[in-house]
Amino acid sequence: MGAKHSGYHVVEKIRKLGVDLRSNAIVHKIETGADGQVTALHYLSPNRSATRLTAKVYVLAGHGFETPKLMLMNNLGARSGMVGRNLMVHPTIDMTLLSSEPLWAGRGQNIHGAIMQRRNQPDRTRIPSTRYDLLNNPPTVGIAETALSERKIGAALDDEIHDRSARIFTFEALTEDLPDKANGISLNPGFKDSLGLPGLRLDYRTSDYTNANLPRLMDDFANFLQATNGTRISAPTQWICQQHIMGTVRMGTQAEDAVVDRDLRCFDHQNLFLVTTGVMPTAGGVNPTLTGMALAIRAGKHIAKEV
Repeated sequence: MGAKHSGYHVVEKIRKLGVDLRSNAIVHKIETGADGQVTALHYLSPNRSATRLTAKVYVLAGHGFETPKLMLMNNLGARSGMVGRNLMVHPTIDMTLLSSEPLWAGRGQNIHGAIMQRRNQPDRTRIPSTRYDLLNNPPTVGIAETALSERKIGAALDDEIHDRSARIFTFEALTEDLPDKANGISLNPGFKDSLGLPGLRLDYRTSDYTNANLPRLMDDFANFLQATNGTRISAPTQWICQQHIMGTVRMGTQAEDAVVDRDLRCFDHQNLFLVTTGVMPTAGGVNPTLTGMALAIRAGKHIAKEV
């Protein structure tokens, strides 16, 4: 209904300003001159027809995976050796329980609460920050599948879905990870997409710093169980990726160890800006979205002055 912010609102606004939006346009080639300036980009349509575009200033905004992928495909920003490196993803562990009383998750927004007290503990140099999300996802599909696997049918099936839908609840723990050059993305020439472009290879290993959080998480989950008088039905056993992609084209003060400066301008290509949360040099304990939007606004102000 448009009550919350969405990229749709931005698209509608820039269309009215005369911006030409081209869908099904997969950028694959970027030309540069002897001075490092970007001189043109090429994109492919689904039928593989190619188009070349030129501009004064160029912006890559393919999030934290596709932005470095495109740069690696075209050997851009290579001086620092940091393109595609230092990936951070907010490693996450969930626990799902059945409470002793009806809670009726699934109504309202996706996350209807958070526990923030673990964000700034005195031992943060040794144990990372954590934010607990109280998830509010509609649970009925998974509950129905479980009940059917238990051979419940008819009234028994209805009763099981109703009971579990009322009492099921999930706590999600997002924790910090640190930038590590060994974690990141690279090109995977062994996989080609429908246009013949290379796929991605992902390398990621949780650090000792991140893993040091596990005992505290398990203690907190035990406290959540006790507070709700709940029965655990999904045990937290392994880290999962939160998809908060950061670090793959990191920001910094010098070209020797960073890809972009504080205004998201690429050190190696002065008319190229990278608008993505991939520029974040560290992760922090909360979602990077608002920081990414603020950085995009700052980059936009500098771009406006140059065009």
